[in-house]
Amino acid sequence: MTSTDESTRETPFDWREFLTRWSGEWADAQDPHEQDEWDPELTAARWLGCPGASDADIAALEERIGHRLPPSLDTFLRISDGWRPEDHPVYRLAGTREIDPHQNSHGLAEIFAEGLDEDASPQELLEAGMWHRAFRLDAETDATLVLIDPLDRDADGEWAVYEWASWRAAPPDRFPSFRHYMLERYRSFHSSAAHKAAHGEGPAFANDTTRAQDAVVELARRAALGGEYEEALTLLREAGEYGRPRAGLLRGQLDCLLSAHASAFSVDVLAVDPVYAPDLLPVAAAGFASTDRHHSRTGQSWALLARCTTSEAVEKAEEALRAAREGTYRFTAEGRLGEAADEARELARWGRWNEAWRLLWAALPHWRPLGPDHLAPLGLLADPVLGPVITPERGRLLLALPRGGFARPERELPGTVLGPVGEMPGDDPVGLSWLEDEVPDRFDGGYRAVFVADPDPAGLPARLKDPGGGGPGPGGRPQREVTPGPDGLYPPLSTWDAHHRLGLALGSTSYDDRTLARVGQAAPGWSFAFDGRARGFGEERFVSPGRRRLGGDQGGGRLAQRRHLRPDPDPLPSLRRGRRGRGVRVLRHCRGRRPALDRGDTAMAVARRLSRHDRGMAGR
Repeated sequence: MTSTDESTRETPFDWREFLTRWSGEWADAQDPHEQDEWDPELTAARWLGCPGASDADIAALEERIGHRLPPSLDTFLRISDGWRPEDHPVYRLAGTREIDPHQNSHGLAEIFAEGLDEDASPQELLEAGMWHRAFRLDAETDATLVLIDPLDRDADGEWAVYEWASWRAAPPDRFPSFRHYMLERYRSFHSSAAHKAAHGEGPAFANDTTRAQDAVVELARRAALGGEYEEALTLLREAGEYGRPRAGLLRGQLDCLLSAHASAFSVDVLAVDPVYAPDLLPVAAAGFASTDRHHSRTGQSWALLARCTTSEAVEKAEEALRAAREGTYRFTAEGRLGEAADEARELARWGRWNEAWRLLWAALPHWRPLGPDHLAPLGLLADPVLGPVITPERGRLLLALPRGGFARPERELPGTVLGPVGEMPGDDPVGLSWLEDEVPDRFDGGYRAVFVADPDPAGLPARLKDPGGGGPGPGGRPQREVTPGPDGLYPPLSTWDAHHRLGLALGSTSYDDRTLARVGQAAPGWSFAFDGRARGFGEERFVSPGRRRLGGDQGGGRLAQRRHLRPDPDPLPSLRRGRRGRGVRVLRHCRGRRPALDRGDTAMAVARRLSRHDRGMAGR
């Protein structure tokens, strides 16, 4: 069951002022041209309540239910003996004469007790028994129950309130007290009224409460730019519950960086604004392209296009989506961050993640927002080379860094205090010790990996290439070819793009092992080549590159590993013993012993530092 508030202690609360404010704001939010949807008498009276209950009414209720009322419900009933929330499936809350035992009248106790076993917590058992002993607070509803449980109480004597709707297909929501329940319903009213006003379905919705919450949003914005992103999230969450539209725009940006993932929905509203489009439109495009691709919905229309109000805006959005699908977008920024991004991209394309991150980290305080609602350079996430550098941990570090005019001049910039690699926040481990890490068993295919004691991975394609390969196999089948660059490398591509855009074109037969591998720097002084989609070929034609001693033989042996080789009981020792030439280490792995994925991507964990975030250089 869902609890909506961690705090249960009741503080002094002015019920009369609260209910009067709610009623007045509701009346102001009604469209005078649609009186058939609401009671005009309620609008004229500006009161959603009823006359208050007398002492005799309260005493009769307590005698009927056999309990003293909790403080917040007692006070409420004395001010208003019932309530008409409006704009909610609960049309009317019961007064003193209508509050009665529920007595499991809908048979829900048995349903919610089915999942309990001997390990059920006391709170779970308490909630499961609630259906028998709770009292109903709803009088008129749309398939919704509002119950209050006399045994689920706190130190102040408050009883927990539960709301359950059959059409939600979910456990009931739990509120620590009746006061908390009413505050949630008030926020729900605000959210609904703000949504209607924003979409032209009701009059403008502005009052003291909305202005107070808009001030909260501005505090959150300043806190976010000042590096206090956790405080900003708390403030934005509160304002978002009141339906303040700006709260969602800001929180979506923070969520993108905290997850280190470009989202099609978190920034789509700002993405069509010409002020913010240069940075946020590529993020929205990358998010949609990723979702569209992985869910096989390439024919689905991008909802953001409907938000574009001019043909020029549509053209720019389509161009951004095309760049996202083709992997050609490159993050740009003015000043020092833009220069750092260009340098970091060249480092990141070879897997030099720590150095790339340090360049970006040092330049981030110099970043300036494009407008008042811009919180961070989110375009980094859409860059196919720089995006993988921003992990969730680094996203938090970025958000904790004062920026956008809030960087304090007296503070020593991070670029001036960088220590040795591996000691800065966000740095990856140094060396190859990470190969020993224990990882979950989730990788379900074969792979091949080669490590070479060479700081420059650009020469690996030539060293691993079989000079006699590349032509038709013995069966006479011609090989389809995609022309790489002069160094044998293709541009940086994701694994998905490399497989679908290059893999089929390269072709393969059982006579011709044509590997499509990623190359980069595994650690200082070490380069790697990694093939995560090893193709099958005749085992009798296997040639180990370790035997060829690739450290000095440019001709090199063919990098080959059959996908279905007998499972090695321990895949890591195959790196530590034998199967190696001078300066060359070959790591094989096949089905049966499967390392995990890093962040759910297709690169297996043993190569997670090699091909971070499913990105890297593709080459034959």
